[in-house]
Amino acid sequence: MTKNIIFTPFFFNEKYNSGMNVFSKDKKNIYLKNICVSLISARHYNKSCDIALVTNLQDNQIDKKYKHLLENNNIKIFTFEYDTFCFPKNYPWASAFYKLCALDHLVKMDYENYCYLDADTYIQNSFDNIWKETKDNILLYDINHGLDTKDYITFCKQIKFFFNKEIFITQYGGEFFAANLSLARKFIEKAKDIYNEMKNKCFLTSIGDEFILSITAYKLRDKIKNAGAYIFRFWTDSFRLVSTCYKFNKVSVLHLPSEKERGIIKIFNKFISQNKIPKDKQIWKICHLSNYPLIDKIKLFIKETIKNENIINKLCLWYRNYRKKS
Repeated sequence: MTKNIIFTPFFFNEKYNSGMNVFSKDKKNIYLKNICVSLISARHYNKSCDIALVTNLQDNQIDKKYKHLLENNNIKIFTFEYDTFCFPKNYPWASAFYKLCALDHLVKMDYENYCYLDADTYIQNSFDNIWKETKDNILLYDINHGLDTKDYITFCKQIKFFFNKEIFITQYGGEFFAANLSLARKFIEKAKDIYNEMKNKCFLTSIGDEFILSITAYKLRDKIKNAGAYIFRFWTDSFRLVSTCYKFNKVSVLHLPSEKERGIIKIFNKFISQNKIPKDKQIWKICHLSNYPLIDKIKLFIKETIKNENIINKLCLWYRNYRKKS
């Protein structure tokens, strides 16, 4: 068996709460296009690894165009039921916990090293150095939030409620996990303990899988290393948080949550669907890393000026219509 596997977990059920930043009614196709971009770019730079989609979808539930595209690039499709780390369908980020379920299934398959990625990622380098790191470490992405960050304040409040005491633990992103077989099994077993404790307490978190991931990492902190040298979360909309590490001290994985419905879809349509891999500079431009679109500048200006989301959206819609006509 191939030593290493890179995979994207994807659970889809329209009745389940999912990601908060996809606005299209056709979420399934948006995600499958993203997945094709992510996994085919991973295949391009990692010829000797197994690359896989891990999903609850049955064969007949995946459109043939995506299925053929993945198979033609030697990408496996594993189908596993959502049978561990399960929360009610209306639980916040309910479908995101499938990542841990997918890992739980795959660690029974005896690969030497494992890495899972979110769908909205683009891989621009080999994982060879990641596999060197996983000989001794579990790699997780520290999102670098501090106590002046609203989301981290919310996270810490929920951690305090869970532990019944104040602990400022590191919040890790759910978009990246890498470990060797032994550490992956250790991690998933500890995560099950956290999950069972949450179930017993009827505990509600709004953080999704990152809540279990971060507490598990805290419990195993002597084995955790920040994966920030290999992945960065780029926010490229009117909320713009972009490092130049897409180019300088180049990371292997671009996480692009703002580009799910725009840049990544363009990459799929123009390149991946044609079995082409674009040049890095094309990726950086299409996904708004090396340029800041005028529409986003306008949106940010209005947001900072009038603080009214409805007016912002109306003006942005007007501007898009204006551009189409001109």
